[in-house]
Amino acid sequence: FKNIFSYETIYIYSCELYVIYIAIMLKSKKIKIIYHQFEMMIPNELNKIDRWLLQEIIRKFKKVDLAIFPEQNGMIYFREMLLTHNSNQLFILPNTNNNVLIDDYSRQNQKIRVTHIGSVGSNHHFQDYLKALKKLPKDRFEFWFVGMLNSDIQDMILEEDLENIITTGQIQHSALTEIYLNTDIGVILYKDTCLHNRFCAPNKLYEFWSYGIPVLGDILPGLKSVFKYKEQGILIDMQQPDEIVDAITKLEAFDKDFRDENIKIFNSTYRLDVYLGKINNILNIT
Repeated sequence: FKNIFSYETIYIYSCELYVIYIAIMLKSKKIKIIYHQFEMMIPNELNKIDRWLLQEIIRKFKKVDLAIFPEQNGMIYFREMLLTHNSNQLFILPNTNNNVLIDDYSRQNQKIRVTHIGSVGSNHHFQDYLKALKKLPKDRFEFWFVGMLNSDIQDMILEEDLENIITTGQIQHSALTEIYLNTDIGVILYKDTCLHNRFCAPNKLYEFWSYGIPVLGDILPGLKSVFKYKEQGILIDMQQPDEIVDAITKLEAFDKDFRDENIKIFNSTYRLDVYLGKINNILNIT
């Protein structure tokens, strides 16, 4: 309350429905409300209180100055729930970053490294991926899993006993830089098991791209909307091990020129600063 009376303009920024609802109740000309939806709000997955808050926000959405979404399809899903809106109220901000590549870094691995970042469970294309990597030469490829693995996934890896599969468990985010610098191909293993996966917007995708790494993933709407250049990687039917093998073989051939071009695409199109400048313009921040 002190801030509301002390400053010319107040920005209330939150991903919490309760905070946005209170901000709407307090709305005045000097208050700008920014709602950032990191995860999709699917009504039948919410508890009663959050469903009611969401309904109230939708009913009074004209008071929200800007709603931010990490992915196009998720934004459309939310937009279709609205009674009314204008185009300037909705904005796509990918889960991206401002990473800077270390130019003089020397690779530490000799094999082609294919890396998955994040947890792996039943909502991932792991079994078909495992079938595919068994078909690729062990002396040329190594496959890294960085993050938490469900117990059944760990059991499958142990059963195969392949020396070119490396698991690290969970590590600090700061330790990922070295992983990315030694990665040749990134992998997104999300499977179309729910709306959250279908309209996925993984931050690891943009971290791969910020280092110039091409990415292999499933043909999911959330990925299709941002894969626009060949340098970014390949989307395939991840239920087909042979397609995975073919895609990895193609991506293996991506040389430094492809990676440099991927970094240029990221810096001009997907870098965080590109979006922050657009947000400032929408909110007339100087």
